[in-house]
Amino acid sequence: MRPGRRGASRTPCRPRPAFLNADPEIASRGRAVAEQQTHYDFVEVKSADILADRERSWEGFTSFVTWSTGACIVVLVLMYLFLVR
Repeated sequence: MRPGRRGASRTPCRPRPAFLNADPEIASRGRAVAEQQTHYDFVEVKSADILADRERSWEGFTSFVTWSTGACIVVLVLMYLFLVR
């Protein structure tokens, strides 16, 4: 047994947070526990909007990959010129 420990029955866990010991009356008033949402508003989405958004995302991704590949090639060529030679 390590010095400083009082007994073997003591757990190495942290004490329970105070919100877990909340009074049930407080929980029923909504202070400790969030109320469950029962109504959801849905917005009509057209498939053309979704496709246009995905095409824009894909074009941005391919542009990013193209430019980052070019930048990596430039860095590698500069490293070859200045470090190897």
